[in-house]
Amino acid sequence: MALVYLNDRGKFPASLRVLREAGYADLADTDPWGNTYVVSRAMEQEESVGASPDQEVYVYSRGPTGRGE
Repeated sequence: MALVYLNDRGKFPASLRVLREAGYADLADTDPWGNTYVVSRAMEQEESVGASPDQEVYVYSRGPTGRGE
């Protein structure tokens, strides 16, 4: 869904809310603890170029504290 949005719109979605409001997803914005899910492109290291996005997107929770601890 995030990659389709990126291909259609030419920019990466900032949140699940953006995807939902644009009609690309039907997902809640928050995890079971009420914290906002994080939408992140995966990054891979390339020696000559540095970090560049690959074709994977991760949606994850920072856990019950909301800080990833």
